[in-house]
Amino acid sequence: MSVLGSIGARTVRSLLLGALGLAFGAGIVAPAALAQQGSPRNIPQVASANSNFSTLVSALTEAELVEPLSADGPFTVFAPTNDAFGKIDSGTLESLLKPENRQKLTSILTYHVVPGRVTAADALRARTARTLSGQTLTFSFSDGRLKVNDSVITSIDIPASNGVIHVIDTVLMPPMDNAPSGDAATPGPAAARDLIDRAIRLGAPLFNEGQAEACVAVYAIAARGIIGLGSDNLPAAVVTELRESLDAANREKNASERAWILRRGLDRASEMLAETPMTRGNKRH
Repeated sequence: MSVLGSIGARTVRSLLLGALGLAFGAGIVAPAALAQQGSPRNIPQVASANSNFSTLVSALTEAELVEPLSADGPFTVFAPTNDAFGKIDSGTLESLLKPENRQKLTSILTYHVVPGRVTAADALRARTARTLSGQTLTFSFSDGRLKVNDSVITSIDIPASNGVIHVIDTVLMPPMDNAPSGDAATPGPAAARDLIDRAIRLGAPLFNEGQAEACVAVYAIAARGIIGLGSDNLPAAVVTELRESLDAANREKNASERAWILRRGLDRASEMLAETPMTRGNKRH
């Protein structure tokens, strides 16, 4: 048994709090302060209430991720500050926030979200976590600093009604070898089918593990990403199908039913895309 496993999560958390000293950056609100700000706030609301996350909020809005991340979850978000986004070349960041690059932006942002409520102690004990993008984050603790990949976590365990937020000092970039293929990066049926395939590969196991809300978020993100490709690049029937599925899911209160509604919509959209000229001959077996 590892040292972390033997001393228990509560002790690990206490050690982390002491070692990190809750090193909040300028203007970052401490967890205790957030908890005292009235009614519980979901993750996007917590981020919106803090000016240090304004770039993140703009990015979530542009990627149409605010609504999925407002669901019950729970979710864990590794939230880059404005300074973290400032480390990205201004031209690159401006490009990412353009509507035509929504799919790439969504891939980056979902790489910052883990299904479930993962505290700092949980992260260290697990060492890795699978994100909503389907890729893996790695956690480490050295020299008094907790890190996710190469980014330092400057504040931990900030509570939200639907999960937890950890503040990071560098934007996490998905590994190139796990990034979508060239076809998936090109607007059109191939890109849409790639999004559907990846969403189902990630969402179905979440559903089977009892994380229906996380599955809903994955499917909704994929559907919105495909809609974002636009009717000019896709059959209009596909866009209509996914919009209707999202609307129907929003009217349903039961998370499992919402997941099935979205899954059926994605399956029907995939069937339509398989019959388009651009993907004929490239159907799934």
